[in-house]
Order: sequence, then C-alpha cells, then structure tokens
Amino acid sequence: MHIKYLNSLLALSCAAVVTASSSFGGSPFVIDVTTSGAGAPPEFVVNASNLKHFVNDLINAQGQYSTIAGFAYAEETTFLGVGNAITFTGDAPGTTVTLAIPVIGFARTFTGSTRSDVQNQIHDFIKQNGNNIWSAFLSALAKQSPNAVTDGNPNAATGAMANSTFQAEGFTPVDEILPEEPGAAPHFSGFGLGFDAGQFKAGGLSGQLVDFAIPIRFKLSDQVGLTLNIPFSYLTLEGAKIYGTGFNLAVPVRIKVMSADQPWNWRVTPLLGAAARASEDLASGAAMWQVGLSNSVDYRVNPKLIICMVNQLTDYHSFKVTFGGYSFDPQIKQQILKNGLRVVSPLSPRVIGSFFVLETQFMKDASVKQFTTIGASIALRATKKMNVQIGGNYDTGTDFKSWSAGLSSVWKY
Repeated sequence: MHIKYLNSLLALSCAAVVTASSSFGGSPFVIDVTTSGAGAPPEFVVNASNLKHFVNDLINAQGQYSTIAGFAYAEETTFLGVGNAITFTGDAPGTTVTLAIPVIGFARTFTGSTRSDVQNQIHDFIKQNGNNIWSAFLSALAKQSPNAVTDGNPNAATGAMANSTFQAEGFTPVDEILPEEPGAAPHFSGFGLGFDAGQFKAGGLSGQLVDFAIPIRFKLSDQVGLTLNIPFSYLTLEGAKIYGTGFNLAVPVRIKVMSADQPWNWRVTPLLGAAARASEDLASGAAMWQVGLSNSVDYRVNPKLIICMVNQLTDYHSFKVTFGGYSFDPQIKQQILKNGLRVVSPLSPRVIGSFFVLETQFMKDASVKQFTTIGASIALRATKKMNVQIGGNYDTGTDFKSWSAGLSSVWKY
C-alpha cells in the first residue's frame, strides 16, 4: 500500500516536470542596433543565446546583421537583464570597432585591415586580458543579474553549491532521529542517489534545471562520520546551457544523541569542498572552493512530533582557471547563511513526513540578496537498510521564483 502511494506521488511529480514549459520568451542577450548614413536601415533588435556567435556575426556583418554592411553602426547589448552591459560601435567598412563595457568603465578601439582582422584582435585581446577585464565584468554582473552564472543568486555557482551542501548535511538524517528500532544506533555508512528537476524564473527570463547527486557515507565511530557528496547540475536559460559539478566533504559529529530518555539531538558538521560551473553560451564560469559549518538541533516533543533547527554558514572563494586559451577568475568572495526549521512526524511505522522552511542570505553583494525555501517530503522505509524519499521545494526571492520535485534513495550497510 505504501509503495503504491509513493509511486503515485512520483508519477505526478515527474509528469509536472515533463509537461511544464516556460511562459516567457525572453533571451539572455538582447541586441539593439542602430545604423547611420545615406540609405541606412532602421533600428532593429536581435535576440541571442550565444555571446560568441552574435559578436562574430555583428563584427563580420553577417547573418541577422547583414543589413549593417556598408554603414556605421552602434550596438547596445542587454546581458542577462543588465541593460547597456556591452556596446560595440563601428565605422562603415567595419575595420574600426570600439568595444565598451560600461558596467566596469572599460573601452578599447580595435583597427584592422578587414572585419575578420578586427574580430581576431578582439578575441586575442580577451584571451590575453580576460583575467582582468572579463573577470571584473562577471563580478559586476553577479551583483546586478539574478541569472548570473558565477554568484549572487540561487542558481549561480555559489548558490547551487550551498544548496548541494545543505541537502547533504543540513537537517539531521531521519534515521538518526527516528531509528526503525528505538534505541538502535543509526547506520552511518551507506550509498545514495538523488535526482530532482524543476523550473525557475528570474529577471524576466525562465529556464529549467536538473540536479543529480551521489552521497556516500562512512562510519568513523559511533559519534563521527564522513560524507562525500558529488553533485551534477544542468540548467537551460532561454536556449543557453549551463553545467556544474563538484564535491563536498563533511564530518558530522554527534555531540548529543537522542534516545528513549534523551529528547535532544545535537549535530555539528565541518564542511569542505570545491565546484565548477560554466556556460560557453553565456561566456561565463567559475571554479571555487568552500569551507563551512552546519549546526543542527532536534527535539522530540512526543513520539509523533520532532522539531528540527539548522544553521549553516559557508564561505566561497574562486580561483583562476584556463580553458580554450581563455583565463579568468570571476573574483568570488561570498558567504551564504542558511537558517531552517523542520517538523518531522512518523505517519505510520514505515512512512515519515516532514515539512520545512529555510531562509537563505547572501552575506555580501548579490542580485538576489535573500530568498525563502518551502519544502515537504515523504520518506518510505522500504527495508531496514533502504529508504526512499520523494519531495518538493519552492523558492521565492526578489525577482526570483523556482520550484523542483525529486526522488532520492539511500542504501545502508
């Protein structure tokens, strides 16, 4: 009966993920082009989802920009919702082009013998100076755009890593506060799989997200464990693709253990990890490391009600990476604080329900400074050494909304 009920919930959540679709037809890049000179075409706007492709087409006056050939032009790019983020101005032959990035006060003029020559000069300049110019731009973008890849919003590299760490080590695992056999020690060692998918809308743009995680737990003693969590993520943002992965190491330490005579459980977990998140389409990415601490306290009000509180503080710093000849460091120096409250109740001897509210705050400059997560889950003890859980979350913050549903399982040994 419990299996049938769980399968029904899973089918409904998967159907929602498959059938839901974006309701906003925006683009990561909105390019406004004006031309001048006798017979010049009228101003026009182009939407794009790949930065390199649109820049190459613009400078070479090809594709959607073929009408600017032979005319002086001025172009203004809205980058992930940030207006006037990048501009190009060129003369009629297209052999003198000025690239400007107003959000960081940068401008430089390139002159070549042909349009292709100018294009190569711009690419070479970014390769040689990317760690200064483009890194500063990505840092500024994270403070203004709720869709920035590197920092400053729930889907950015920092926000995604904080969420991955919290899912693995935030709230105390159910088997530690509600063991199948009262008074029995929990199975610290085990292997798990987790999958969730959903949609988000931020800054007028929308997209889909898929997360997959592999947590592995090891028992060091009756009070101390070791957790390795390996997350993978894939996002689409109005046609642009974003990928992420990493690893988190945690050492959960049980300071106070709940028992038949002890209603309190106290768990402190030091955290360490590294992650990477990148998008070739958006010319954005970050490699970073984290350190942090998670503190969870649980209190058994009665056999049918346990209240859980958790606080997690993590610190993030990026480092320089080189890919395809381009080197950059998005200058991430961020701290993220999460404070949550969860209510756990056994609905039957084998089914456990929970509901939680979580507040997340970026401690330094960010586009989405704070957001709230509301979630619920139902866990099934399929066997003494296997748990299956289905759950869903809803996030809401300034200019940001997201939902996801997923399934996870744990095998203990």
